[in-house]
Amino acid sequence: MKTNPSLLFIPLLFFIFLSSCKKSGSEAGATAATGASSQTVMAWLASKKANATPNRNATIDLLTQCLDLTAAHTEQLGSGDRFLVIPVTQQFLKEKRLAPNALLTLLLVLDPDGGIKRGSLVRFDPAAGTAGPLDRETFPKLFASRPLDRDGLFTFMNVSGSLRYKLGYRDGKIYSLGKPARRQPGPGVSRAATCYEWYLDTDYYISGVLVDHTSVYLGLHCFNETGGGGGNYGCDDPWIESICPDDGTGGGGGSVDCCIPDASFQLTSEMQSQVKEDYCGPASIDPATGLLTKTCTHSWYFNRSYFLWYDWHYYSTETTKNELDGSWKFKSVEHTGTGYDGTQPFCLSVTEHVAGIVISLSTDRRTASVRFQFSLHATVPCIPGYTPPPAGGVGQNSWTAV
Repeated sequence: MKTNPSLLFIPLLFFIFLSSCKKSGSEAGATAATGASSQTVMAWLASKKANATPNRNATIDLLTQCLDLTAAHTEQLGSGDRFLVIPVTQQFLKEKRLAPNALLTLLLVLDPDGGIKRGSLVRFDPAAGTAGPLDRETFPKLFASRPLDRDGLFTFMNVSGSLRYKLGYRDGKIYSLGKPARRQPGPGVSRAATCYEWYLDTDYYISGVLVDHTSVYLGLHCFNETGGGGGNYGCDDPWIESICPDDGTGGGGGSVDCCIPDASFQLTSEMQSQVKEDYCGPASIDPATGLLTKTCTHSWYFNRSYFLWYDWHYYSTETTKNELDGSWKFKSVEHTGTGYDGTQPFCLSVTEHVAGIVISLSTDRRTASVRFQFSLHATVPCIPGYTPPPAGGVGQNSWTAV
């Protein structure tokens, strides 16, 4: 692949840019109150340069110089982990020629001991007519799939600037998910090196229902099979949202084909008690007692779980036999099963368990109740090592005989 001579000057320009992007606050402990020292942050960023190309390294250097450490703060993620939110200064936007109203954040995930587990460079482009900083707790809400107070487009990148995925919000809800996808070039493309075409594949949702899909061409990426070292890079540019992989080879900036694009997304599970269906069959005389009897079915939702735009409700079904003995009373109550309505993520492996079922009747047999323990365990096989925390709780409901 031919190299544009003008690109040889880009690394030099970025080293010049570094001198114009000054840190806000001291490196020595500016984020100490947040659970991770600034030295820890800088060391983690430096570690990301080990196998990166010159321009990817220059982006990390620029980012390091443009962190507003004095404005860093933490937000709770879940299971003892926290987000460390560090704003990126306007100077970075200028050097990278980004829209001035864009908001850039270095978003790090801290373990309970303050170590850095992973991190992203996040760009937020607000919807037209909106402005101002993101509210605190925006990222915990986003990763728990809860409504946001802002509309716009979140772009998640590696700290080197390579594109990972885009998440769009409309009316406070997830509206779109876009991910870079690598494909073989058409037959008309002939290169001595290995080449791939990159597209941004985006799914659009309304109330959790897929309504549209688009595929936008991003560019052609070629690399030498023996490249990645000694300056023999097939793809190395200085731009934000780049399709160039950090090491210049064929890996690409995108994630694997997984319906959940980030290990920070949380499985949210809430216990509830809502009627799904109450139905009684026709009454008839019980020959043994001479009383009017009927069979009723009671289905009710006891749990709502959601992940991104996927939303499903677990329900329990109890069957009762009622008899008219002065007034309608329960003769017997039986738990007949559980199920769910809605859509689970296709890449999520879910195991549910109901145990300790207790059914009781009031002394006058006018009221019946059921109570049980519900547990929910999930894994995401396409994200190695990622297991959402277990969820569940107590399901309980009661009925009056009719």
